[in-house]
Amino acid sequence: MNWGIWIAVGVGIGAAIGSAIDSMGTGIGMGIGIGIALGIAAKH
Repeated sequence: MNWGIWIAVGVGIGAAIGSAIDSMGTGIGMGIGIGIALGIAAKH
């Protein structure tokens, strides 16, 4: 799996979080972080 896929997954999760907490920017920012974390975890 490549980084783009993981970041896209993270942004999807972040968008869901963002709509739940009514703050899209925060959710997407968190999502990018989640995507990077998943990408790192998947490489090991």
